[in-house]
Amino acid sequence: MISHIFSFQGNRKQNEDCVVFKSSTYSKIIRCSEFSEMVETGGEDFLAAVIDGMGGHPGGDVAAKAVADALDRLNFINGNLDLDDLLQNIQNHLNTIAATRPELKFMGATVILVVKSENTLKYAWAGDCRLYHRQTNKKWQLLTRDHNVGNAPENSGRNLENRTARQLTRALMPREQHSTAPEIAEYSTVGLAGSDMIFLSSDGVWECLPEYLPPELPFEQIIEQTLRAIQLCAEPDNYSGILVKIT
Repeated sequence: MISHIFSFQGNRKQNEDCVVFKSSTYSKIIRCSEFSEMVETGGEDFLAAVIDGMGGHPGGDVAAKAVADALDRLNFINGNLDLDDLLQNIQNHLNTIAATRPELKFMGATVILVVKSENTLKYAWAGDCRLYHRQTNKKWQLLTRDHNVGNAPENSGRNLENRTARQLTRALMPREQHSTAPEIAEYSTVGLAGSDMIFLSSDGVWECLPEYLPPELPFEQIIEQTLRAIQLCAEPDNYSGILVKIT
C-alpha cells in the first residue's frame, strides 16, 4: 500500500485542516500545520480522515483538532471498527470541550472518515469533505454527496446563489441533546481490489482538482499533478488530502 498525505495552509491566514492516518505499522496525525509525505506500508487495514474546521465559526481549528485527537486516542489494531462508535466518541469529545468553553459551542468541522477492513472500505462523512474511488483502468468516481443547501431534497431544481447553495447542512459540532451516528453523519461501504485508489480531500482541494485526475496517470504522477494544482490554485482555502493506492 502506498499513501501520500498532505496539508497546506493555502490562501488563508491559518490552517484549520487536520489529517489522520493510522495502521498497525504507521501513525500520522497532522494538526492544523503544513505537511507532505509519501509512505509505503504493507497491505494492512487502516483508518484515515481529512478534517476541515468550519470557517466563519469561532474555533474551527479547535474543532478540527478535537476530531483528530479523538481518533488519535484509538489504539488501531485492524479494521474491525464500528463507525457509529467512532463518531459517537468524536461527538462526546466535542461536547466535553464546549461544556468547559461556552464560547466554542458553535465551533464545527466537516470530515471524511474511512476504515479499510480487508477488501471493504467503510466510510462516513459530514459536510463537504469528499471521497473518490478509482478502480483499475476506470475513471475516478465521487462516492460522497456534499451536505449543503444546494443538495437538500427540498431545493432540487431550484436556482440558488452559489453562497447559499454551499451552506452546510451537516457538520461535527457540539450538541446539547444526545445524537446518534446517523444524525451526525452519513455513511456507506465500497469494495476494494488490488491497484484501486482512494482519495480523501477537503473542499479546498476539490475546488482545484477534477481535471488533474485522469485515469491513465500512475500514482506518482497523480501526486505530482495534485500538488502542482494546489500550488497554482487561487481559491481562498486550506488544502488537505490523503491519496492511497491499494497493493
